[in-house]
Parts: sequence; structure tokens; C-alpha cells
Amino acid sequence: CQGLALKTRVRLLAGERASGVVVRADADRLAQVCINLISNAIKYAHGQAPYVRVSSRIRGNDYQVLVEDNGPGIRPAERELIFSKFRRGWAHTQTPEAGAGLGLAISRQIMRRLGGTLTLMPDSGTGACFCVTLARCQEERSPG
Repeated sequence: CQGLALKTRVRLLAGERASGVVVRADADRLAQVCINLISNAIKYAHGQAPYVRVSSRIRGNDYQVLVEDNGPGIRPAERELIFSKFRRGWAHTQTPEAGAGLGLAISRQIMRRLGGTLTLMPDSGTGACFCVTLARCQEERSPG
């Protein structure tokens, strides 16, 4: 993702980070989902100072990873549509990057198989924010 960010001059930002969290999941599949979300966000980030912010947090018994951009956002009518195979929102007309419209559908399917979710957070007014949620395991690791 760093190569794509450099090529498109999008800043990758690290937001808050939850530490010591343990989840039970296939690390390769979870990485696939995160890479897809980050590369999508890079494609759609725009403006004078385009950015993608990745952060993580604990919410109750869940661990969440959030990928946020400052792109054109997602229209309300497209909020669920974008998770369907071969479907892309109107914003794809705003980027020269090609895509088949499979990434979000596959990522959501992977998250379901991992026992988690992939959702689009409520509209924040600018850009989009996707949230990956997995249940935390009871045994936490020490930070370090």
C-alpha cells in the first residue's frame, strides 16, 4: 500500500492504536481485508492534502480497525450496494484507478467467515470510514 500511496501522493496516517489485543482469526485473511480497505481508501482520497488514516480501538468485547479517507464519500443509497459483487459507488468516476467491484464484497465475506463484521461507519461529512470488527480473546498480551 505504501507504493500506491507514494505514487498517488496520499499521506498514510497512523491514528490511535489499541495495544495488547488478542483476536482469534486467520492472520493472512485479516491482512487481505486490511490491505483491500487501505488500497481502496488510497484510490479515493483526494483534495489538497489527501490522506488515509488507519486506527484501532477496543469497544466493549470487540477489537476494531478503522480505515478512513478524505475522498468524496459514499452516497446514502450506495451504503449497502458497495458490498455487492461487481458494484461500485458513484465515486469510482472520480478516480482513474480501475476496479472490478469485488474487493468490498470479498472482504465482507472474509470477515463473516472469521466471525467478524465489515461495516461502513455513519457519514462523517467527508470521505468514508470502514470498520473491521472482531471479538477479543480474554487473554490479553502485555504491550511491548
